[in-house]
Amino acid sequence: MKQNASIGNITDLRNSDVQSIFLAFQHFPVNSEETLGLLEEYLSKEEHFKAAVSEISKIGGATTYDFMKRCLSSILTNGFASQSSWLGAKKKKIFQKF
Repeated sequence: MKQNASIGNITDLRNSDVQSIFLAFQHFPVNSEETLGLLEEYLSKEEHFKAAVSEISKIGGATTYDFMKRCLSSILTNGFASQSSWLGAKKKKIFQKF
């Protein structure tokens, strides 16, 4: 694996054969708003975003619910996920606004 540059804790693997977002972004699963911001920064590059979508879509699941549960459990820790909800129900952080 050839690693060219490091931006903070994000490794840039543009010239590498490795396409895995789970290897390229070293903060999985996400456990804080700060780490979520780093992931967002990483995914702002189109090639990183496309590679992530491709890899995550391969996680699969028997139902849509199962697919989402498997994807989110790979991306977010239970602790971080339990502190927020999409619309802020039960006075949790509003995940939609991150």
